[in-house]
Amino acid sequence: MRLKAEGAGRIFIFLIISLFVLFSYQRNWVWLTEISLWEDVAKKSPLKVRPHFNLGLAYLNRNRFELAEKSLRMTLSLYPDYHKAKYYLAEALYNLGSYEEALKYLKEVEFLYINVLPHFPEKWEGVSMAFSEADLYNNIASCYYGVNNLRSAEEYYRKALLKDRFHIYAIKGLITVLADEGRIVEAIRLLEDTIRDMPPSLKRDELVEILWTLRDSPEPRRR
Repeated sequence: MRLKAEGAGRIFIFLIISLFVLFSYQRNWVWLTEISLWEDVAKKSPLKVRPHFNLGLAYLNRNRFELAEKSLRMTLSLYPDYHKAKYYLAEALYNLGSYEEALKYLKEVEFLYINVLPHFPEKWEGVSMAFSEADLYNNIASCYYGVNNLRSAEEYYRKALLKDRFHIYAIKGLITVLADEGRIVEAIRLLEDTIRDMPPSLKRDELVEILWTLRDSPEPRRR
């Protein structure tokens, strides 16, 4: 997923590509067949929630973000408290550059995590299987980054890492924020500590490459 961050002083822009957790949904059908299926079901059952929701997911997986937005908005018009729909609508909006609205929906989902689920665990069903708390915090952070609120972006990337220390998107996001603020030494230390404790993997190799890049780059002035 591509972040569209702009602004003077932004460095290592390549780090922010794919910071927003990519939606992953296992399915057995070919993409276009699935879209055709749910388009037909949604047309025949316009007042049912699941066809519109599944159609939105199918569009989302094909990067057809405007159509995904339309289907997921329809889902929420039929079921306003469907938090999985809010989460994935935020992804579509994010990719369309609507960071503030995406953030609004993600904050509503965060409210569910903090204030509802501890008291009503039955409402957790389906939500926890769709995305993790670390994913949620990472995506909130990426929206804050999109609106150039680096302080809040850092706060939420760190929240994500408290839930999952090796969350690759949150690591790269936090490194990007630190680099933008000229805190290169801190970014290098974070990467070194993470790489030291991280099991061997392609993700670890990716972080090693970022570390080499940071070590070879002059430390910019603080803004």
